[in-house]
Amino acid sequence: MTAKLARAMTFVSFPALTACSWDPTEPDPTPDNDVGSAPVGVTVNVTLTEHELTLSRSSSPASVVTFVVENQGSQTHELWLLETDLAPQDLPTRPHGAFDTGGDGFEIVVEIDFVAATDRRWFTTTVQSGSYLLLCNYVVREGNELVSHFHEGMVATFEVQ
Repeated sequence: MTAKLARAMTFVSFPALTACSWDPTEPDPTPDNDVGSAPVGVTVNVTLTEHELTLSRSSSPASVVTFVVENQGSQTHELWLLETDLAPQDLPTRPHGAFDTGGDGFEIVVEIDFVAATDRRWFTTTVQSGSYLLLCNYVVREGNELVSHFHEGMVATFEVQ
């Protein structure tokens, strides 16, 4: 297991060891919430809609970062955090436009699968100085075609100083 993957596995719960499900009875994971054991450090809100991925901030100092992921769309989405110097258009892709995990030039830090409509999840990880991408790699069938959310533009850059 890589050190970055070990850092990324700092979760509140471990459903399938991929991400935290949001429990509305628990305190909101924001630094200004002093109830319970909310994470310290920087919080980045990630909003998923059809076919947009929006970040509340695009940079952070090297530190502990909590990514709060909310699907405000009507379709299922995913969220992947990659450390890479590649631009989104330079990532390897499959024929239908999805990000191809078999390529080079990136490290997958975290992957959250199947974020259903109205779901809210969060994960905390330590990020080091560098360039990161957050993307949705969910693929749906529309008629006879496979449609990749990544190919449709669900990607955002995140810089760590």
